[in-house]
Amino acid sequence: MDKDGFTAAMEEQRKRARSARQEVEYLSERGVMYKALREELGETRFVGYSMLEVESNVMAILKDGLQEISVKAGEEIEVILDVTPCYAESGGQVTDFATLRGPELEVEIYSVNKPVEGLIVHRGKVVSGILKRHDSVKVTVECGRRNSTARNHSATHLLHKALKEVLGDHVNQAAL
Repeated sequence: MDKDGFTAAMEEQRKRARSARQEVEYLSERGVMYKALREELGETRFVGYSMLEVESNVMAILKDGLQEISVKAGEEIEVILDVTPCYAESGGQVTDFATLRGPELEVEIYSVNKPVEGLIVHRGKVVSGILKRHDSVKVTVECGRRNSTARNHSATHLLHKALKEVLGDHVNQAAL
């Protein structure tokens, strides 16, 4: 038996476990922050099943986990809107990409999630201009991506159903 190799591998696993524990604790701290924001701001209204473009108000801006009054071009941010057409990653379907626009403002949204029930958070980068809390912005979902994602997501469910019928109920879909 390679005792030295085993000891080294065990130490690596301990480091990974400690790191994972820290990440979970960090996420739970952020979860508390998101819950407080939902209580303060109210829930985000999702309208993405019927609209892919909507006027919305910026309720909060977060940068590095802290609330900001405004952010400028080049900054990576999280934005909470009062209403959104953006689909948050859920149930295996990936997030929408979108653009926020205002006078002399453009923000590219590359990730949308729901860290706590009722609150949708948009992650993106300010491309040009200055984004301020309480700004009115036009939110536009990238239609091509949304349509392709929806088709692929539906096809996955159909394939899974067919596999279950042909191979049996032991077939299960799971993320890697």
